[in-house]
Amino acid sequence: MADKKKRVEAVKITTPRAPAVFPKLDFAAPDYGTDAYPIEGGAFSIQVRLTKDDPQVAALLAKIEKVMEVSEAEAVEKFKALPVATRKKLGMEAPKRMEFYTTEYDEQEEETGTILLKFKMKHSGTTDKGKDWKRYPQLIDARLQKLKKGTAIWGGSTVRVSGGAVPFWVAGQAAFGVSLLLEGVQVIELVSAGGRSAADMGFTEEEGGYDGSDGFTEEDTDDQNEPDGDTSGDEPEGSDDF
Repeated sequence: MADKKKRVEAVKITTPRAPAVFPKLDFAAPDYGTDAYPIEGGAFSIQVRLTKDDPQVAALLAKIEKVMEVSEAEAVEKFKALPVATRKKLGMEAPKRMEFYTTEYDEQEEETGTILLKFKMKHSGTTDKGKDWKRYPQLIDARLQKLKKGTAIWGGSTVRVSGGAVPFWVAGQAAFGVSLLLEGVQVIELVSAGGRSAADMGFTEEEGGYDGSDGFTEEDTDDQNEPDGDTSGDEPEGSDDF
């Protein structure tokens, strides 16, 4: 009997507080891409803008870099195993590294000192046994409570993102890298429907006042993170990093 392919364990990571960039977290409208670049099964994703020389960010990048080292070591062996004709056609002497973050530049094309990390989760698919499944990221507030169903998270919201880092290999390009898998988002400061954040408008928390979480029950959020079917092997397991 052939050995089953060993499942790659995701290394758990959680970002420090950071501005959200292009969050696509609407459960009612997963991202299916475009006609030219469709996303099979749909996806949820979010980017965060981080200051590269921040000590917390440096520690996070170092942790992801450890996964990149594993990815590179595996890629070197896989590259050697490629047919000679394939390697000659690619015109490469070694596998190509694909960076796991995007560097930002200003109008003078100088580095701004900030980078973008993108986390992504596949929304739906079918298991090897033919069972359909769906998956949603956990969305919680600063108090670790689930967000009310339908809450719109816009760019500029202050968030923390939890997920996993796993190596990947693209044989056709002889390229390797690290995928950042989305698991959950903690919203510290919400910007919604194009509005400014409470802090930007000069508001501070007032004790004894109205609590917007009053008046709705667990039924409002109980379908938020209940995937249908077996999703093993598609995303990292639950995280307690928040």
